[in-house]
Amino acid sequence: MGIRNTSPTTTWVTLFAAFALCCLVCRAETTAQDQRAFADGLFHRGFHSEAIEEYERYLEQAPDAPDASRTWLRLGRAAVMIAAYNKALQAFEQAETTAAEETERLEARISRGEALFFLERYDEAMSVLSAADALEAPPEPRARALYYLGRARYEAGDIQAAVAAYEKLVTEMPEATTAPFAQYHLGFALIDIEEPEKAAAAFSAAANADGAAVALRTESLFRAAELYDRLGWTAAALGAYEQLRAEFPDSEYARRAEYGYAWALYHGGRYDEALALAATLLEERSDTPHKPGLVYLRGNCYYQQRRYDDALRVYNALRAEHPDSVFAARALYKTAWARHLTGVTNAAREATLAFLDMYPDSELCGDARYLLGIICVADGDYEEALEQFLLVAEQYPDSEFSADALFKAAECYGHLGLRNESARAFEAFARRYPGNPLTEQAMLRSGDARFTAADFEEALDNYAGILESAPEDERILEETLYRMAVTYHNMKAHDDSAATFKKLLDAFPDSVRAAEAHFRIGEYELRQRENPLEAIASYQAALDSAEDGEYVVRALQGLAAARYEQKDYEQAAAQMLRLLHDYPDDALTEEAYLWCGQWLREVERWADAAAMYEAMLRHYPEHEERSGLWFLLGECREKAEAPDKALDAYARAREYTSDGLRVAEIQYRMGILHEARDEKDKALALLDAAANSDGGETSAKARFRLATLQERMGDHEAAARNYMRLAILYVHETLSPEALWRAGNCYLALDSPARARGVFQELIEDYPDSSFAEQAREQLETLAAHADQVE
Repeated sequence: MGIRNTSPTTTWVTLFAAFALCCLVCRAETTAQDQRAFADGLFHRGFHSEAIEEYERYLEQAPDAPDASRTWLRLGRAAVMIAAYNKALQAFEQAETTAAEETERLEARISRGEALFFLERYDEAMSVLSAADALEAPPEPRARALYYLGRARYEAGDIQAAVAAYEKLVTEMPEATTAPFAQYHLGFALIDIEEPEKAAAAFSAAANADGAAVALRTESLFRAAELYDRLGWTAAALGAYEQLRAEFPDSEYARRAEYGYAWALYHGGRYDEALALAATLLEERSDTPHKPGLVYLRGNCYYQQRRYDDALRVYNALRAEHPDSVFAARALYKTAWARHLTGVTNAAREATLAFLDMYPDSELCGDARYLLGIICVADGDYEEALEQFLLVAEQYPDSEFSADALFKAAECYGHLGLRNESARAFEAFARRYPGNPLTEQAMLRSGDARFTAADFEEALDNYAGILESAPEDERILEETLYRMAVTYHNMKAHDDSAATFKKLLDAFPDSVRAAEAHFRIGEYELRQRENPLEAIASYQAALDSAEDGEYVVRALQGLAAARYEQKDYEQAAAQMLRLLHDYPDDALTEEAYLWCGQWLREVERWADAAAMYEAMLRHYPEHEERSGLWFLLGECREKAEAPDKALDAYARAREYTSDGLRVAEIQYRMGILHEARDEKDKALALLDAAANSDGGETSAKARFRLATLQERMGDHEAAARNYMRLAILYVHETLSPEALWRAGNCYLALDSPARARGVFQELIEDYPDSSFAEQAREQLETLAAHADQVE
């Protein structure tokens, strides 16, 4: 085959045509890319409708472009921004179909689920998003899937499932951008399923999330604060409200929070601040719908401050100005209490009856009937009181006074002489409220009632019958053993009581009564069997079983006593000091304070000893030996290098005594402390007073100390006079010789050698073996030589 010949002209024509075709293709590609860049620019500038039009033009021009799936995604995202959710859904479906990479398909799928959510097609959204969550996706897109899955489940009414999705997101991907929003929605979902504690925590997490939007943070802080206050977590509520006011003072939620903040201040006991804020809000927002609540808040603040007249004035005004408010009923109820607390019984009764008549359906009716019972007790009308208390206990179980009402009903039975009924009511109280602080007292009162009715044996027979029947309900068995042990205890049948408590522990080692059972056995071992070693084991078991409360304190007291009986004073003191520091409001016996304070002084643990005496004086301020206790406290503080506190204690000791010896000792010690502080005038006055008291040796020491201070101050005349007074009035083996020696030297300083010689001669004659006598002889020789030289 030969080569075909072509002319030069034909060749150039062909080349030009090919070049032109290439230029057209390049121009088309450049135009499409410009179109996409223009659409992106519109999208980023927030022109979402315009961006959608440009994306659609681009996709018409280049439907098979490599970035077509990403363009469909961007188009869908723009449609979401303008709430064109059907268009968004179609775009995301196209993106998922055309995407070549799994990451893009996943993004498109999640976005499709999001669009279905906004279209309220929740079942389809949940199906798509659940599948997306199941894939091993990167954190950020998976977090979005969980976020919209939670929201779809919530809107579909499956709150628990919504909570699960939100919690999975915030737990596994806490740094995701959707995490703060998930916490916010989680808070509302948790409120719906009545878990306010967790809801408050969720709102708090949203409010404090790094980088969260301001609007989200402000509302979340507000919601958290409201929940904290509703839960009674006052400190947390105040913290959230104050953070909201500090960080977002100009926000709408800060304004809305003012009412809740005022109530939180009240609940936190900051009544003056609550009053001030309520007054400000009432003045600045006279048309606020919260006006009745703010007025009621003011009345309550006065009430809590025991300014009952002010409270009554506010409550009356509230009822007159806002009679249809829910707070009007509460104001009348509080009026009744205020009248009762001020001792105006008739007015309290009238207000209570008026409340029950006007508001028969109020949630406070049970509380009001309890108050009526209290008023009847004060009037001695026990039958009417009993009726009211039984009504509260039986018909108003949600009243905050339902437990107290049953207890007081039992008391009323006792006042009426119905001892068996009283015992049964106390026992019913113990069964119904096993964790109430009055339960132990109820059982003891039940025992007292049965003892008075002489039917202890019958009660024990009943308990034995229950045990013989081997009840299947372990709660009945546990309660029966406990009540039997308490009954034996009340009969002072200590062996039987301890044995029954041991049976209770053997059968129910984790019983709610375990701490008390161990404690009672410890008391039995220590008091009846005088076996402190076994007692220590039981007290320690009580301590290990008890939650913070009564039996912690009582077990520590028992441990201290048992350690003391074992002569393990170190451990006994350690238990005592723990009681002092951890439970300062619980008093110990006088003997316990005294022996522990004495032992701590003996081992020179001055600060601990001071703490012991301080506690005793706090709990026994009128103790007959309070002067001596204050003195010991002063001594301990002095030794612990706390001079200011020592002076205060000594002053109190002086206030409570007229004993001359103690007065002198107190004044002497206070004088020394003032001298150490360079408060010479105070020191001189106190030492002089001590020296002139009938204080024996203490007065002698005070006289000597006074003289040495005067000598240092250069008042040799006064110093010499006091030294001589000491030497003349007191024959003291150590102070008298030194006093004579110092007096002689003071006379020399006063240029009175004759008086000096006389004093030195007296020193040599009266105390010839003293070291000061030898110095006096040398001084006399010096004086004699000087006299010879003068002659």
